[in-house]
Amino acid sequence: MNIIVNDTRTWKEKVRDKLSEMKVGLKNKAGEAWRWILDHAETILKITPVLLAIATGTVKFIRTVQGSAADRHEDRMKKCYYDPSSGFHWDLKRNLTNEERIEISRRKREGEFTEDILESMRVLKK
Repeated sequence: MNIIVNDTRTWKEKVRDKLSEMKVGLKNKAGEAWRWILDHAETILKITPVLLAIATGTVKFIRTVQGSAADRHEDRMKKCYYDPSSGFHWDLKRNLTNEERIEISRRKREGEFTEDILESMRVLKK
């Protein structure tokens, strides 16, 4: 433990000294890592293709299971009915056909509530 009684250095000098110590330490660690890589080069060359294949397979599997964001958005929009007059999104059990959408529009013009229409058509998810 070094005890410095009269340290007259400025804070800039202290910071500069600390940074140079950290730089030397980082160079030592990088050298040790490089030596380890050189010592184990054969093992690294054998393991790398296997690790890359595992990583690639994992990413492909995750993408397959999750699907893309566009697919999820499209699914949500197909199984949802948006009522612009109220601003609500109604979750549906299944996709609406064009005839059903036309019927909903007609009945809304006649003054029925959207929820009542969807319930009577038995497509509203509860």
